[in-house]
Amino acid sequence: MRNPENETELTKPKNVTVIKLDVTNPEQISEVVNQVTAEYSVDVVLNNAGYGVVGILELSLREIFQRDELGTFST
Repeated sequence: MRNPENETELTKPKNVTVIKLDVTNPEQISEVVNQVTAEYSVDVVLNNAGYGVVGILELSLREIFQRDELGTFST
């Protein structure tokens, strides 16, 4: 989650850990994986990365590729 400090619901259950992570940053991904596997035995990883767009014409070609890469390759 990019801004876990703003989260109010997922931080309530004792068996859920919310960690700051930008899934577009490979170095941060490695750091979080190392941190989590050092501390926990992982049963489930929830990746809910993504964002909505009102219309395709509102995006540049680069933004379209970034959106598709995030949705396709980060899951």
